[in-house]
Amino acid sequence: MDIQNLINSTTEFLEKNDYSHWTIKFYVSSWEFGLLAYMNRLNISDYTPEIGQEFLANTITSEMDAKTVQRRTRRINILNDYLSLGYIRKRSFQPKEYNLQGEIGRNINAYLEYFNRSQSSL
Repeated sequence: MDIQNLINSTTEFLEKNDYSHWTIKFYVSSWEFGLLAYMNRLNISDYTPEIGQEFLANTITSEMDAKTVQRRTRRINILNDYLSLGYIRKRSFQPKEYNLQGEIGRNINAYLEYFNRSQSSL
């Protein structure tokens, strides 16, 4: 989808779902002066989640504090959600999976299985 159309559609969605004026203004400003400018420099007009991830990888630095990284990532996740789902999830938490091997890994996996079963029975 063309990035400007995506920004406009996402903005309409945010307005219809009672996001505050200042929140919307903050998102739109960051999309236009950050992501759109980035895409224009690369001569790209169609947005994909891969472009969003590339933007994050190229603009997040080790000097940034965690809150800044979280906010920047959230703004990209909003566009990704609207593009792929047609709505915006409140949280876009993606659990990480780790391949735990060996004796210690088996013990940890057994504990996690036990823990998850005990939590679900509450």
